[in-house]
Amino acid sequence: MSFMTMQSAGPVRGGHALDLPALEAYLRQQLPHLFAPGPADAPPGLRAQQFAHGQSNPTFLLTLPSGARLVLRKKPPGVLLASAHAVEREYAVLAALSSASFPAPRAVHLCASDAPLGTPFYLMESAQGRIFLDPCLPELAPAERGAVYRQMAQRTRSRSHLRCVRRSAALHGNTNDGPHPSPALQQTGATTSACASARTRPAS
Repeated sequence: MSFMTMQSAGPVRGGHALDLPALEAYLRQQLPHLFAPGPADAPPGLRAQQFAHGQSNPTFLLTLPSGARLVLRKKPPGVLLASAHAVEREYAVLAALSSASFPAPRAVHLCASDAPLGTPFYLMESAQGRIFLDPCLPELAPAERGAVYRQMAQRTRSRSHLRCVRRSAALHGNTNDGPHPSPALQQTGATTSACASARTRPAS
């Protein structure tokens, strides 16, 4: 199964409402160039839709008064584990990818504070694309599937990819050129530490 990116954008779900006036005031102060005059018949104010996908970090499509679109990803509301939902890390990796001319949406802005939305968030450019839920790509013809896999392999071995890997490793505090721990081991360690820090004392 696959779908185009914008097909999954719909109404903002309950519990995820954005304070759009506060967000617009913040963006006008931080990124005034985003608010160039738009068409005379354009609806005033910032508008938001929520994507059905985005894993555990709520993801929104913002439409500016000019008609331009941005994607906003934020930490979910509520009490969170210290290392969970690290949108700051996402933004840093995305910025490294886009600055190395890697085919990724351009990172636009990071807000690391809880204001104005209650949790940190970041903005990136809106890029239309096709999302495949099954990496085996069963809906593609063999020739198309082969072309996709070849492109993935070429990007993986490219110099820009190697620069991104090194830059991302540095962002994560690993500046060695030696072997890196596997993602599975990193995730297991992070989960174990989070569970240990969240454990409460037994009732007396």
